[in-house]
Amino acid sequence: MDSLSDVKFAALSAAIELVLVPNGLKLIGTPWLKHVEKGIFEFRIKYSAADIKAMYANLEINSPMPPVKILIRLFIHFHGSKIILLLSGYDKASNDKPKRQQAEIKLARVRLQRWRAGNE
Repeated sequence: MDSLSDVKFAALSAAIELVLVPNGLKLIGTPWLKHVEKGIFEFRIKYSAADIKAMYANLEINSPMPPVKILIRLFIHFHGSKIILLLSGYDKASNDKPKRQQAEIKLARVRLQRWRAGNE
C-alpha cells in the first residue's frame, strides 16, 4: 500500500482493530465487507478514526486531525475464524480508477496463491 497520511493511517488502524478483528466474517452483507472472488474480500473503510471509535468503542473523541476524504480498500482472506491475511490495499480516494482496483485484486490473488502453496 502506498504511504498514507497520519489521518488515513489512524482510520485504517482503528478499522482493523475495532471493526475487522472483532467482527470478521460477520461483516459480510454490511458496507464494510464485500466478497470479491473465491477467498478474497474487500474491507472498505470510509470513516475517520474518531468516527470509528465513536461507533465501535463508544468513545467520543474530538479529533485534532483535519477532515479528509477516506476511501481505503484492503483485500483480505479469512483463514479459519482467527486468522485474517491482509493481502493488498490502496487509497481509493487518491486513485479511483478501475485499473488500479483490478491490479490490487490481481496482487491479492497472487499473494493468496503463494500463501496457500506454502501452507498446505
